[in-house]
Amino acid sequence: MSLSIDNSELKPHVPELAHFIAQELDVYVSQVHLMNFSTKGNDSLIRWAIFPAGSADYMSHTTAMEITSRLAGDRLHLPDTFGSYKLVKWDIEPLQKRYKQNLFFASS
Repeated sequence: MSLSIDNSELKPHVPELAHFIAQELDVYVSQVHLMNFSTKGNDSLIRWAIFPAGSADYMSHTTAMEITSRLAGDRLHLPDTFGSYKLVKWDIEPLQKRYKQNLFFASS
């Protein structure tokens, strides 16, 4: 995800960002993991992932399809606090690609 906000402005709002992403994707905030971020000028590039809820080893097909639908349909809306933003890339990574052996969504 690319945000038009500089790193120093973004850093204190990272927990809020996770909350808003969770709200928009209808998942628990504990499922949203911000993996890393980098900055270039006044832009920030963030990689985040959605993990299965709690101690689950997988995400239901229905939940996965809902998340996919929201991401593909540009239905992710964040407050103006985060400036303008764009999903640069998103994908679904299967079990063998993850060190925790769970299905998750990744966006960068």
